[in-house]
Amino acid sequence: MDKQGYLGVYLSQQTATAVLLSAQGPDIKVQDSFSVSSETVEEPGLSLASIVARKIAARGRSFRSASVAVDCALYTQHDLRSEFTNPKQIAQTIRFDAEEAMAADAMDMAVAFNVTATDQDGSNVAVFTANRQLLTDILNDLQADGLDPMSIEPDVICLMRFFRHYLEPSAGPGPILVIFSDRSCYIIINPAHAQNVPVVRSFLVNPSQDKTSVLARQIPLTIASLTLAAPPASLLIAGCAENINYDELAQRTGLQIQTIELPLPQSQDQSPSAPQTAGAAFAIAYGSALSQLPRTGKTDFRQDFAPYIGQKLVLQKTLRFVSICITIIILAAAAHFQLQAFKTNNYASQLDTKMSDNYSAVMMGKKPPAQESIPSRLRREYNTILKREKGLIGDDESIPAKLTRIFEALEDSPSRIDLRIDNISITQKSIRITGDTNRRSGTLSLFNSLKKKNFKILQQNLTQKGNRDTFSITLELVQRS
Repeated sequence: MDKQGYLGVYLSQQTATAVLLSAQGPDIKVQDSFSVSSETVEEPGLSLASIVARKIAARGRSFRSASVAVDCALYTQHDLRSEFTNPKQIAQTIRFDAEEAMAADAMDMAVAFNVTATDQDGSNVAVFTANRQLLTDILNDLQADGLDPMSIEPDVICLMRFFRHYLEPSAGPGPILVIFSDRSCYIIINPAHAQNVPVVRSFLVNPSQDKTSVLARQIPLTIASLTLAAPPASLLIAGCAENINYDELAQRTGLQIQTIELPLPQSQDQSPSAPQTAGAAFAIAYGSALSQLPRTGKTDFRQDFAPYIGQKLVLQKTLRFVSICITIIILAAAAHFQLQAFKTNNYASQLDTKMSDNYSAVMMGKKPPAQESIPSRLRREYNTILKREKGLIGDDESIPAKLTRIFEALEDSPSRIDLRIDNISITQKSIRITGDTNRRSGTLSLFNSLKKKNFKILQQNLTQKGNRDTFSITLELVQRS
């Protein structure tokens, strides 16, 4: 199944033709083609768009994108003059020009256009208008059966595109192409060498009409309405060109008449009720499929009333899917690391609880220190025990160490203060000293000596009794940094 195929569909009044192309570089091949008719449908009342969409789905062909060409009976063509040369400016104003030329409400129209010639004063524009509601119904019927075309174009534009691909470029002025279908006539002037888009015309032809007279009248009128760099020298006729008097036509138009055969593929549908694919219908559907090739200009009705967003939707769905996947991955990673962090914290909390219980057990019910790690405190306690076993003082928080520090401070105090100590009481948390000196300045000197030994005075009480200065102080030993 060719997943890179391009599908072109041509909708006329009673038949529909589909062509599936595959493009591998410059090589373009027909993968499938068929036609259906509204007269042979088993379900009465079913639209031709629904019939062909269901037929495409039933054949099981895979394709990358699709486009549609509509018959000239479904649109009208007008040659208008725009004062602008910029395509964007023309696109913004051509609807109003068409509304004025047709004396119709622009809201009821779907508009497409081609610039056929440009000069300093403006541009010649071929404007195609169709009933907006009619094209909307066709689009809805196609989409309802799973076919969403990228573009909807006039059949003559697709036919012109086909011949630019099908015919070899000529060295001189290009010929005038005339193609007859069962009910229509198409005129294409210089499809290979026009600087702008080639000039095209299409109109309905009754099978009973004299085609020689029709061409003898239409060809000179078409040439006279144009400004060509060089007059065309020949006329190529293709399609349903029976009953044409070529000698009379050459005499009345002054052009050399030639005929060419349109390619007519063999349909893969061999059922007796299947209609045969006509040459003009095949060429139009082929040209519609060619519109999907890269860097191919389009004359698109759909852009005016329902722009194609299929590729944008695919991109949005892809980005949404990628975003969801990335979000799931991030959430899964976050949950994984969160779970690992929870397990680690839980394990650390269990170790901390166990260590606190063990600390209280070995430290005779004491709570773990708040400003020091348990291992560090245990290490200091262990060193203190070792020192005590060796007859040393121990650490700074032991009572002998505190008492030794107090005696050192008392020894360092000046002898002139006549210090007398009445009482020294030491607990685990504080030290209380009471005594007296011969004057207040001596008492303050004693306090300074205590501070030098890293004692912090928590509370002090000074009283003058006779010629002695009594004191009572509460101290706390500060750890050495």
